Amino acid sequence: MATKPFPFKWEELTAEETARVQADFPESAVNDLVRYEHGLIMPRDFIGIDEKLYNFTLRDDDIWIVTYPKVGTTWTQEMVWMLVNDVDEEAGAVPQFLRSPFMEVGAILGKMAESSPFPQMVKEVLKDTITYADSLKGRRVLKSHLPLEFLPPNLTQRCKVIYVARNPKDTCVSWFKHNQSMPGHGYVGDFAGFTELFKTGLSLYGDYWFHILSGWKVRNHPNVKFLWFEDMKKDQRKIIDELCVFVNHPLTPGQVDKLVEHLKFDTMKKNPNANPTSGMDLEALGKTDFMRKGQVGDWKNFFTPEKTEEWAAWIEEKTKGTGLIEKIAPL
Repeated sequence: MATKPFPFKWEELTAEETARVQADFPESAVNDLVRYEHGLIMPRDFIGIDEKLYNFTLRDDDIWIVTYPKVGTTWTQEMVWMLVNDVDEEAGAVPQFLRSPFMEVGAILGKMAESSPFPQMVKEVLKDTITYADSLKGRRVLKSHLPLEFLPPNLTQRCKVIYVARNPKDTCVSWFKHNQSMPGHGYVGDFAGFTELFKTGLSLYGDYWFHILSGWKVRNHPNVKFLWFEDMKKDQRKIIDELCVFVNHPLTPGQVDKLVEHLKFDTMKKNPNANPTSGMDLEALGKTDFMRKGQVGDWKNFFTPEKTEEWAAWIEEKTKGTGLIEKIAPL
């Protein structure tokens, strides 16, 4: 099958932007960045992967989980994979990364695959996740942090897409902690500095608003389910019931009960097949847990009153005319 050219151009960051990134990420797999159209910021190694992923062969029963980072992605992956596999915890006793591949991760961690603290099979998949995903049998649950425009062009026509969003302040806090603590990231700046990187889109994956609007504008498509992290926290069972209908895979009441228990934050945090850092000697690595708090409203512990006021104005500006402010402003 002929491949389609990737439709988005990239350009170098300015010298000033590159200096800022490399000062904040001095030893990092994500400090050599390029800017694509629409404000997407990616590691240079994404060049080449971009076209390969854009031309990835879809299957009609695929389920794609598409999110900006740190909005409940891992939680959603576990929920959906277990749902379509009848809450089979024995089958789920495999690292989530192998059950639900992160499609563009090779651009982020590919070069450091062998030195990463992950199991050997995961290290192998890190080197070419797209080929691995293509080889999977059965119904696939695939993950990407890319905006929908950068994924296969007929994705929403062919497959089920679950788009997950979270309010920008909690997203920023969680993304800050992740960039501080996760292997390969190495952020050394403070939170105030990170809020500016986030606000200007000068961090991995770039512009939060372009991303969330890429999902929001197709939220009423029959093959798209738009979920809020905050709603999942409020009523997990309700979301499971809705997803059973959306992906056309009913569960028994007993299976739903089992899945609710399986997805509790403390349970997932201790599960090495759901939490990628469970079982690691994090203190020796100088890192903290991938699954940190999973709370709504933790931003209040980080934002000053002045920063809160500044971001309220920014959020209002960015959501004007979209209908998003009604969801985000109260959070």
